[in-house]
Amino acid sequence: MTIVVSLDKAAKQRRSAPRGHTKPIDKQMLRIDPWVMVRKLVLFVALLAIGCAGILSRHLAAAILGSLLVGAMFAHGVELTHQFLHGTGFKNRTANRVAGFLCALPMLVSHSHYRALHLAHHRNIGTPANSEFFNYGNVKGRPFLIVLARSFSLGRYLGLTRNIFRALTGQAAPGATSAPERRAIQLEYLAMFVVIVGVIAFTAVTRSALAIRLWVIPLLLVAEPVHFWVELPEHFGCDLTTRNVLLNTRTIQGSWLSFWFTNGNNFHVEHHLYPRVAIDKLPSVHATLKDEIRFFNRSYRSFLATVLARETVETVAVAGDAPMMVVDDTGPDELGALALGTAGMAASTPAGDRASIGRLVTRSGKHRAVPAPQDAV
Repeated sequence: MTIVVSLDKAAKQRRSAPRGHTKPIDKQMLRIDPWVMVRKLVLFVALLAIGCAGILSRHLAAAILGSLLVGAMFAHGVELTHQFLHGTGFKNRTANRVAGFLCALPMLVSHSHYRALHLAHHRNIGTPANSEFFNYGNVKGRPFLIVLARSFSLGRYLGLTRNIFRALTGQAAPGATSAPERRAIQLEYLAMFVVIVGVIAFTAVTRSALAIRLWVIPLLLVAEPVHFWVELPEHFGCDLTTRNVLLNTRTIQGSWLSFWFTNGNNFHVEHHLYPRVAIDKLPSVHATLKDEIRFFNRSYRSFLATVLARETVETVAVAGDAPMMVVDDTGPDELGALALGTAGMAASTPAGDRASIGRLVTRSGKHRAVPAPQDAV
């Protein structure tokens, strides 16, 4: 006999009523297989090494490809940290923290600070108190060049500088709610400070451009914009006035490649409903509720097309008063559209949000509107 349990009750941090979904899921979904994460880390390190070898080669093409690969892996490392901060990478909390810190270090992200603010985001999504560690949702309706500039997230380094200064002066970082959490965050920012000073000193003494080639260029020119486009779709264009996760969060089906690269971040509705489920099991969760998700894209390319086409999309109302769910019908997913997706950067269209049954007409993508399930409203 299959044992099932509502993950809303099983998850320790879930203290309120389920927000949009009550179907029970096999209890096996809560089990963590550490070897899955070990394989992810081995591949992560191997690809980083290949990228560094390309950068250090004497061939320009190999150096460029190596920089792209290293930058992409920096962004991927933060997505691995996202799993560690939820405690679903390894069974041991210390192992999760150490691995999470190391994976996020190339992008100068504090695992413990990310954890504090991200778990608060899970609690507060759909309320005025909601905020995110990576605040990429402020580009709606902005001109293309503004969004392009913001995708490089230079402002994030001002925040990083402030947090390092707080750590050096013994001040608490924003979002820390306990003394152990404050100490953990402070320690990680102090470690980052030591790394930065060490890299600067090495560069000055040796007069070598090694750190710039292996770290600074991939970080600023590749990792930041790539991570921007990984994170942006999560809640962009969704209904953030409701606590119903089926309405305030987006899922992108994607391909096996984008599922690996984003570390399952594409199944974001599923993750918000059941954050204690390990990433590798999210596709199974998706199968149980895919018909109830309001904001859904089949690929990252289709999401970018929706973003680019915001001003060219019009809703044509037809008789009826049922809510509408946007289902994308564009082609298969492409990692290039995700990682280098600066082709479309305006604002997402929450098409038909609690509107009449209608149809969407756009010049850059195919979309069809279908009645949304009544329990998704």
